[in-house]
This record gives sequence, C-alpha cells and structure tokens, in this order.
Amino acid sequence: MISDNDAYNRFYQFIGQAEINNILHKKGYEDIRITRQFMSFNEEENRHTNQIRFINEKGNLLYLHTPAYNTDSFDYSQIVKMGKEVYE
Repeated sequence: MISDNDAYNRFYQFIGQAEINNILHKKGYEDIRITRQFMSFNEEENRHTNQIRFINEKGNLLYLHTPAYNTDSFDYSQIVKMGKEVYE
C-alpha cells in the first residue's frame, strides 16, 4: 500500500465527508471519524466537497457529482490517535 495525499483528497472530494463516515460506521467502525483532507482547510472548509464532472473527449457530460455539505457534528474533545508505522 502506498500513501498518496493527492489521491486521498480526490477520493474525499468524490465520496464526501458524511458518506465516508457513514460507510465506516455501517461496517462497525463506530470510533473512527474522517474529518479532513490533506490541505490547509479549516473544520468548516473540510465539510464542503466540490462539484465534479466527467466529460468525454467531445466535451459531453458523462457524470455530474453535485457539491455537498456535511451537517453531522463531531466530538473534537476526544483524543485523536494516529498511526506512524511503516511496513515494507
């Protein structure tokens, strides 16, 4: 596995903060929260995702993903645990 911040940010924008967390919670990961991208956005800015369009070589729209805003609340008083191991 390779960590790629740009790919993560694109995934985050496409799926959205709320949906990422909903999927994780439905899979039983209740104590996990994904709240930010690897960009210098604040808490509010990370709640927004941009519109994404897929167009073909002729300029025809193939898919439109509308902008989203996450209204869910997060408990930021809890200790944030982050991994820091590298496996090769």
